[in-house]
Amino acid sequence: MKHSSAQWLSSQLALFTGVLFALLLLMAIVWMSWRGHQQVVEQDLRQQELYARVIEDHASRSFDAVAVVQNSLAETVLLQDSQADIPHLSRQLTQALGSVPFVRSIAVLDAQGRVLVSSAAGDVQRQVNLSLLGPRPARGQSLLGPLIRGRSLADFELGASQAGLRSGINSLPMLYGFALAGGQPMLVVALINPDALVNFQRQVIGDNPLSILVTSYTGLLLTSTVDMVEAPGLSLAHHSLFSERQVAREHGSYREHSNLGEETLVAFRASRAWPLVVLVEQAQAASTQRWLARARPVLVTGLVVVFLLLGMAVVLYRSLRARERSRVLFDRARDQVVRSERELSVLLRSLQELIFRTDASGVVTYVNARWAALLGAQAHQALGRSVLDVLVPERPTDRTTLFALDHLDGVRHCRASTVGADGRTRHFELAVVPLLVDGRITAFAGSAVDITELLETQRQLQMQLSLIGLMLEISPEPTSMADEMGRLVMVNKAWEQFKGLDRGQVIGKRFADFLPVNEAQLHEHSEAQLVRQGGGGPF
Repeated sequence: MKHSSAQWLSSQLALFTGVLFALLLLMAIVWMSWRGHQQVVEQDLRQQELYARVIEDHASRSFDAVAVVQNSLAETVLLQDSQADIPHLSRQLTQALGSVPFVRSIAVLDAQGRVLVSSAAGDVQRQVNLSLLGPRPARGQSLLGPLIRGRSLADFELGASQAGLRSGINSLPMLYGFALAGGQPMLVVALINPDALVNFQRQVIGDNPLSILVTSYTGLLLTSTVDMVEAPGLSLAHHSLFSERQVAREHGSYREHSNLGEETLVAFRASRAWPLVVLVEQAQAASTQRWLARARPVLVTGLVVVFLLLGMAVVLYRSLRARERSRVLFDRARDQVVRSERELSVLLRSLQELIFRTDASGVVTYVNARWAALLGAQAHQALGRSVLDVLVPERPTDRTTLFALDHLDGVRHCRASTVGADGRTRHFELAVVPLLVDGRITAFAGSAVDITELLETQRQLQMQLSLIGLMLEISPEPTSMADEMGRLVMVNKAWEQFKGLDRGQVIGKRFADFLPVNEAQLHEHSEAQLVRQGGGGPF
């Protein structure tokens, strides 16, 4: 039981070990996958920070260039002798516009919003609604206005309707304030094309699934790579960057959790020179897909190895279990054989016969306990000797026929004798049976029945019968003996003389065969009465 329990534990241990290794490998794959995913996300965040830096630098330089042009034009206006000379500066404005190709038009306006000179001739002398362009800058200051729908200053003329303007065509006004020598306040207004900034942003990010947003410090949208149709007036104040972080840092990155359960990677950078913030966003699912495409071969290979380990563990477990079941069956069979051998040994010890086993040549390999009782020390001496040297056959021919290998079946008999432990000659009836393996005799099993007492009894009985026969022979009374069939088996001398018949003539015959009918019937009637009643009687 302990052995089978240990075997059971070995199979369980094999299964547990295999499953444990598979689980450890699976945990390692999960950890490496999670770590690889985190590295991809961190790499994307760093890349987004780099994009934010490049785009913020480009936007700041672009606005700086516009501010320089505006300052230069303001100085040119101040060099004029009178305000009446300002409309003649259109050529200078057109030349200045060439240095800032992302600006649609540039114009000089008075304090009431009247266009004095413009790079777009159609805007001159128009009265512009300055409230649409944003707050007025102080003298010598450039301010960036909100994103507004429209292409030129004519679209912002005082009293003009904004409803008819084409959606998707937007401008980003930048105002520069200065004053003439007489103290009259003036404005240099540049209408920046936000699509030009967006085109540069799209070139920077390429095919990456990123969204670029440029906003003011308060979250007012300036440019976007996603959709600019509804961009004018759109506020991102609800964005986590403004609602939670309040742009506390100049730049950084973080993960944003939406209410829908989606995660977004956000990198931002605020400009030092201008009131704008660049946001670079990407759905974390895009990072996951990119990581999955890169890690899929490793994951598939790892999972295959895990399943192989599990399969090997199951196969090993089943193999060990089958071996254990075989071992249990073998142990049971062995125990049964041991019990059978023990019972057989007890049975052989209880037998009154001599039991022995020999090899193919008749050399004794096993004897039972009865040998020691009958033969004494010769029982031990018989092992390793020919059984015919211990039990000597009465006929010399039996020495060759008893253990002959030329015929394979049948029981072989002979009589043998030996001197017993008491010094008497003992006689045995031997019976030998060949044991076959693959059709070849490999050993013999035999028994020897002690018939010494039987022979002695037969001898004494024979003597008694001879004595009785002699007494019957010399008896003066005619005497005969018949078998159950009525045939004579013996008659004495007196009977021969009485009947006048020789015994050779009547032995084996019935009375009716040689006597007259009446006399024969009398004999048969008397014999029948003897058979019924027993005893004897004269007739």
